[in-house]
Amino acid sequence: MSATERLRGNEELRREGVSLVVDTLLRRKLADYVDVSGLTRIVLSSVREDLVARGLEEHVRPGVARLYARLKTVPVGDLLPEATHSRLTELAAQTPFPRFVWAKDTIDPSLFRKLFAPSLQEWLLQFLGRLPGVGGLAGAFAKRMGGGGVRERLGAITGEFSRSAMGSLREAIASRLASDEGQEVLAEIRRQAFANTLAVPVGAILDDWAPLPWDDLAAIAPEVAAGFVKTQLAEAWIREELEAFLAVEGEKSVEMLAEEAGVLPEVRAYFRVQGEALIETLLADPRFSSWLDQLGIAR
Repeated sequence: MSATERLRGNEELRREGVSLVVDTLLRRKLADYVDVSGLTRIVLSSVREDLVARGLEEHVRPGVARLYARLKTVPVGDLLPEATHSRLTELAAQTPFPRFVWAKDTIDPSLFRKLFAPSLQEWLLQFLGRLPGVGGLAGAFAKRMGGGGVRERLGAITGEFSRSAMGSLREAIASRLASDEGQEVLAEIRRQAFANTLAVPVGAILDDWAPLPWDDLAAIAPEVAAGFVKTQLAEAWIREELEAFLAVEGEKSVEMLAEEAGVLPEVRAYFRVQGEALIETLLADPRFSSWLDQLGIAR
């Protein structure tokens, strides 16, 4: 009886062989699986414009859309264990917001004046329009207001206006931003901010976030992560993404994926080297030798 026939007819022997291979794989050090030079070549060769575009179109964008649809009505607090709420609230109260010092000179202040001056002008005109005697001299204004009661009357008018002032200002600004000229100024601000940000050292941007309590957040992060993965939301999300990925790529073999990426020769060579090392480890294991003896294979 050949070794193949013995394996086909002996389920226990097959399981023993599988266990030997799996145990050997698990015992090997991670560094034994990683050839930095070989993996670097594979990664660099596989990052092509067409593959990145396909990955974004078939996986990233649909995944983001699915995540948005799942989370858009979920309160942020539901994503965090309730036990962490008070600690995060206290951190928020004590943490200074980044000052974005690096962005100070990225936009010409005159653009903001150009954008908001008409809104402020309209707002002030609304206020002045409620003042009796506006446009006249101070004396005429005082006479119309009844002389000695000018201060009291003016205080009443400004108090009444202040109660609706913020609403009026918001409406004026919203109207300005929606206007054609406002949109043009906003576009100019965005272009200028981006162009000037290109010259900002990355370190300056990172320094802005340095004062955040990273150590405290890191201390809470494990509890947050562990709490999240126990939720039905996390389970459903992970399952949905795995199913979506397999729906697109599941019928492809590793060989097909490597060939599609244009790195099949490199991948094959890489796995052959790893396979040779695995065989050497197995052959040095007395249990594997005993298993081969049961198959009747000469060592």
